[in-house]
Amino acid sequence: MEKITIFLSTFLLIKMVIGFISVDPTSRMILDNNGRSILFHGVNMVTKEFPYHPNLEEWSPEMSLVQEDIDNLKKWGFNGVRLGVMWPGVEPEEGVYNATYLATMRKIVDLLGANGIYSIVDMHQDVLSPKFCGEGVPDYIVDPGVVPFPEPYLPYPFPVDEHGYPNLTQCLEHNFLYYYFSDGACRTFEKIFLNYDNARDAFFNFWNQVVETFKDSEYVIGYELINEPFFGDIYTHPSLLVSGNAEKERLMPMYKMLYEQIRVKDPSHIVLFDDILGQLINGGFDSGPGGFEDNDKQLYSYHIYCITKKESGEPSNLLFCNITDQIFWDLAQYERDRMKIGGILTEFGADDQDVSSLEALNYVEMNADKQLQSYFYWQFKFFDDITTTASVSESFYFPNGTLKTGKVKTLSRTYAQAIQGIPMMMNFDPITSKFQFKFQFNSSIPLQTEIYLNEEYYYPNGFSVNISPNGVQWTHPEENKIEIIVPEVIQPDLNGHNITFSIIAN
Repeated sequence: MEKITIFLSTFLLIKMVIGFISVDPTSRMILDNNGRSILFHGVNMVTKEFPYHPNLEEWSPEMSLVQEDIDNLKKWGFNGVRLGVMWPGVEPEEGVYNATYLATMRKIVDLLGANGIYSIVDMHQDVLSPKFCGEGVPDYIVDPGVVPFPEPYLPYPFPVDEHGYPNLTQCLEHNFLYYYFSDGACRTFEKIFLNYDNARDAFFNFWNQVVETFKDSEYVIGYELINEPFFGDIYTHPSLLVSGNAEKERLMPMYKMLYEQIRVKDPSHIVLFDDILGQLINGGFDSGPGGFEDNDKQLYSYHIYCITKKESGEPSNLLFCNITDQIFWDLAQYERDRMKIGGILTEFGADDQDVSSLEALNYVEMNADKQLQSYFYWQFKFFDDITTTASVSESFYFPNGTLKTGKVKTLSRTYAQAIQGIPMMMNFDPITSKFQFKFQFNSSIPLQTEIYLNEEYYYPNGFSVNISPNGVQWTHPEENKIEIIVPEVIQPDLNGHNITFSIIAN
């Protein structure tokens, strides 16, 4: 009986482990539980104010996540969500954890997953606290600094309310990125990194609660440790600004400790890690927090934004925007290659649907296709985005509920969602709707390659398919979906060889 129990326990453990998304350390592609390479096209859903989650009851253009939203996301080809699981939501009072909030976030992940949409669990922050015109950590974690906020970035303090919060209207008069340079924000990052007043312990306890909630979920892509961390206390320790120093001396030591803690509860889910916000060259990471040996369950997370934008969100100079985006793409690829690790673009966009914005979006997507990278647009709806000046423009909807069809079409491009092997090349032309794809077939993978295409936007008069070599077939089982079928009789001969596929609009 004991042997049977051990066998069943081992079987169930193996079943649980292989049920999770992982990374192929050789190809650096994300894999589903059948071994297919996966590309995610996703959106961010980060609710920055109480109750720190979307409205699950009633549709609205700014705050909802209901079945209508999920059906639309699926129709538009999105198979991923980066979901902000907010620390103040998890821990509304020091040492008190909100089981109801955690259950709500699990409900969201399960609801999305049941509809084929997978989630990154994101510890999101943007300048840490309402005390610094942002969000992210509970008030008790905050170090107010030795000078009033936002000094020394601005030479005068902002008036604050009884909670110590500046007025949001005044906050939005300046780009929130500059608030990272306030003394209080810098000292609060330092407090977390170095565990002053047990702040890092509290951060780890937050993650304990989150991992306990999601550790058995097959719908979780992974855990993103912290969004856009900063250098630390650069005024006391200006050497942290030297390229790579903050990552080596502050961020990675904390990451490694947190990674080890997560692995005690969850040995399998992917961990995503960000580098220092504003660290452009010579990053300080030699590997992921789990070392090279864990590259099957960790991903380098990076962001790409146009750095020349008007207050409306429109690029002020599209050419310069694309040039700098290309630099960021090249740097991200350099870091991935240096660490021999997979990557994922967890933020880009925050764009409206004017011509320049749509061209800028397409440029990022084109590069993602070229580098075979998954990506997540910022963001699906407003969701109380208190830190983005053009937060209304970034949404898929106008405030009156009208859909921004130009933006949706630009983001709803043809791509391979799941690949029976390793993708080698992918290209989509949004003007002609022509899609080209090549992958190396792997006969040991039991499920077929799946292609998403938006027939309403790109193929209203139908489409034609070309596929080679001879014998490979394709089916159109439902709207917006094509499957590439390799008959069993030719699988041995095709194993390890390339299959090419293209779609042309009629």
